[in-house]
Amino acid sequence: MFGTLKPVYNKLSLSEKEYYKLYYCGLCSSLGRLGGPILRMGLSYDVAFMYMMLDLENKKEIKKCFCPGKIIRKVKCVDNKCLADYIAAVSVVLIYGKCEDNIIDNEKILQSKIVLRMMKSNLLKIRCENENLIRISKDILEQIVSIERNFDKFNFIDVADKFGVLIGQLFELAPGIKEHKLYYKLGYWTGRWVYIADAALDIIEDKKQTRFNPFVQKSQLPLKEIVKNYESEITHLKHMIVLLTYLS
Repeated sequence: MFGTLKPVYNKLSLSEKEYYKLYYCGLCSSLGRLGGPILRMGLSYDVAFMYMMLDLENKKEIKKCFCPGKIIRKVKCVDNKCLADYIAAVSVVLIYGKCEDNIIDNEKILQSKIVLRMMKSNLLKIRCENENLIRISKDILEQIVSIERNFDKFNFIDVADKFGVLIGQLFELAPGIKEHKLYYKLGYWTGRWVYIADAALDIIEDKKQTRFNPFVQKSQLPLKEIVKNYESEITHLKHMIVLLTYLS
């Protein structure tokens, strides 16, 4: 879940771009509070999207925050401190889990070990206030690894479902949330779709590198046929659209 929910800027209005930037900069500021400039490098479009979605019910408080890219002047941002710090903690946990997964897959081992070492203190720092977040994430990520290792007994929906459950619970745990069941569903369908879309985008590269990919693990079909077979799952956004309409 890193970069799949990237905004299509050329289709956004100027006000929509500014609105998104307020959250992106606000989360960057929170990551800086948590771990300094190094942790800011872990900022992704996906967690920025999560921050924006979880803040829908709250009153927007526009502040000025420091930007390492614009040292001379501060930038505007939405800094809902309690929620932003929670999303920053989510970012740390997900990056940590991704690096551990890379090592298991014998991929980017040196880079992943360096990142793990650098982020260990950040994980310890957030542990006291986010014990449930760390426990749930660790448990579900381990279940996903187990499914991938024994994939002959499962299918790609089983893995996508687990990732959906993870994101759903991360949404549900967020501070200040009132409609817990609704936000769980929003997180679940977002996570499930993201896993499927990310796997679809990586089909060619994963086939080249012989990496695990749920779409090709049991299939020797050409790329076009693989995508055609799973087209409805890759493009199915009905559940997310219904939930977003309800929240807006």
